[in-house]
Amino acid sequence: MIRDLKRLGTEKFDLLVIGGGITGACVAWDASMRGLSVAMIDKSDFGAATSSATSKLIHGGLRYLKNFELGIVRESLKERRIMEFIAPHLVSPLPFVIPNYGMKDTLMLKAGMTLYDMLGYDKGRLADPDKRIPSHRGMSKVELTKMFPRVPGEGLSGGFHYYDCQMISSERLTLSFVKSAAAAGATLANWLAVESFKMSGGTIQAAVARDEIGGGTIEIQASCYLNASGCWADRLLGMVSGGESKTRIARSKGIHIVIPQLHPTAAIAMITKTRRHVFLMPWRGLTIAGTTDTPFKGDPDKLTVTMKDIEDFTGEINGCMPSLNLTPDDVIMTYGGLRPLADPDGAVEDSYDASRKHEVIDHAREGLADNLLSALGGKYTTSRFLAAQVTDAVFGKLGKPAAPCKTAATRLVNAPNANVADFKKDALARHPEHPSELVAHLSTQYGTEWEKVVSLLDAPGMKEKLVPGSEDVAAQMKFAAESECAAHLDDALLRRTDALLFGKRSRAELVALAKVMAPSLGWDEARCEAEASRVENIIKSKFAD
Repeated sequence: MIRDLKRLGTEKFDLLVIGGGITGACVAWDASMRGLSVAMIDKSDFGAATSSATSKLIHGGLRYLKNFELGIVRESLKERRIMEFIAPHLVSPLPFVIPNYGMKDTLMLKAGMTLYDMLGYDKGRLADPDKRIPSHRGMSKVELTKMFPRVPGEGLSGGFHYYDCQMISSERLTLSFVKSAAAAGATLANWLAVESFKMSGGTIQAAVARDEIGGGTIEIQASCYLNASGCWADRLLGMVSGGESKTRIARSKGIHIVIPQLHPTAAIAMITKTRRHVFLMPWRGLTIAGTTDTPFKGDPDKLTVTMKDIEDFTGEINGCMPSLNLTPDDVIMTYGGLRPLADPDGAVEDSYDASRKHEVIDHAREGLADNLLSALGGKYTTSRFLAAQVTDAVFGKLGKPAAPCKTAATRLVNAPNANVADFKKDALARHPEHPSELVAHLSTQYGTEWEKVVSLLDAPGMKEKLVPGSEDVAAQMKFAAESECAAHLDDALLRRTDALLFGKRSRAELVALAKVMAPSLGWDEARCEAEASRVENIIKSKFAD
């Protein structure tokens, strides 16, 4: 996978996708699979914004049932099964526990769980037995408190046990969609920011984009343009109109905190005093707690996680489970992001209860540009389905009959065809010379590409772990720089690996990590220092005053 700026600047494409998050990546893959010539660019790294700020869940949206959004729940449950099929190495069932307090809660949850199972009627229709999701069941108070002894016992009557799915890495899953798009023929570039559009008679002739890596600008021509820029969608539309966008979006801020492990294999969902859900989820020997959901009115380029955010959220968790007694000092790392919510009437005030419906907008209808579409709203789980609708619309704009969508039945480019357990067993047998934990980790993270990383391990220093507690090793940094378009240290530490989620790193450690990438990218000592400074600033933004 390469940044092919020459091709971007010389060819005319059927479709230019602006935004390389999960929505843009899914569209680029789908459209390329259907025979269109596609380019996709992002102003920063692939999946660097909302797509990397998730709870790492592929889920049906149990809580959406209270708003009677049955269509969204059914759609999400169907897509959950498809994600298990097309990315089996990265998406797996995760057990959840919900405590019950009082008869009313018990009856409501029982009704919700039963409906959830009914809407997910196809959850067992997968060949891999480890991917089949069972129906919910009740739990006694004794069983629940044995699993989660810190759950408050007063008034506890028992609970429910059900399953959704977890992404071991939302960042690597997004990257797998990007790679699949490239394998299908798409031309891609991260760190390429649209600055303006060239217009003629209500038609976009070209997007003018600035190369954030090498400098300079290029013009990218396409017959159709897709705005998949998420929380920056209205700003991009403002570039087209030369003023404020008529299309409104609301932004919701969500933060997560990484804390010590609560349970090794199961998640728990707690209901706060304000009737919001908080999830505590196992992840790589730690626990991810999420998420908050508050309206955000600021500059999306200046999002931070503040100490007040951390104090408020740990306090909210303590209100659900007082014996945890979390303080900001217990927080290993944080991450935050903005969710774009379609808000055509400007009426979204409570972002927690706002609909997660997605919307495909044809801007010809408002006289903005006759070859521009926008994809707004939605959630990670349903991105593939949204992409299918967008691609259908692109064919309409091009005046061509839509070729059938193939992505529901096509595995991602690095997904194993075998059952995951058999795939991992084979991986361990093929390379007994390496630690089994490392081989299992690489086969999970990279799927069928794992041996490309293994081939780098014998070089000096390549087996060194990046950070304590993580299985990530130096060879992954080299692979990120040489084969996965990682252009900055944070690209590798946050989006090709998850190393930075395991805690803050010292200046010296960051410089040493930059030096792992340096030979591949031609960095000198000064550049390594600059990259370390860059990551230090990112860490500061996760614990801001």
